[in-house]
Amino acid sequence: MIIIITFPSINDKLIYGKGVIKINSKHNKETKQIVVKAYHEGVCVSEIVKQFDIPRSTVYSWIKAHLQSENYQKESRLGDYHKLKEKIKKQEIMIEILQRAYGASELPVRQKLYFAESIYSEYSVHAICDALLLSRGTFYNHLKRNKRYNAWYENWI
Repeated sequence: MIIIITFPSINDKLIYGKGVIKINSKHNKETKQIVVKAYHEGVCVSEIVKQFDIPRSTVYSWIKAHLQSENYQKESRLGDYHKLKEKIKKQEIMIEILQRAYGASELPVRQKLYFAESIYSEYSVHAICDALLLSRGTFYNHLKRNKRYNAWYENWI
């Protein structure tokens, strides 16, 4: 991807006291914005350097300044938020499809409990119980009590 844009050099000067200070002696704000935008669109820095005849270090300093600017951070946070929100929706739909496909809602509770116990060391209790449509309290009671037989009945006899 090659972008050909030329801007005339600007030699603005500001008289400050006795000395003269140059402001943007070579590059104006639009040039900086175009360079940074080209970088974010995937144009490699070496192409930008050739295209605009700007030192590589200058390009990287503009990119760094843009990344640290408040506007960019707000835009990226908002964009990340929307991307994550869409990703969550998609994963919730995938989970629902998998639960229907494997019949998690139709399995007997005892079968769910034994399966949950087998993967208990690999995943969090919240994730297991949410995926199997199982109450966490039921799962914890299953772990706490003797699972192989009906404990309350055996103690009662």
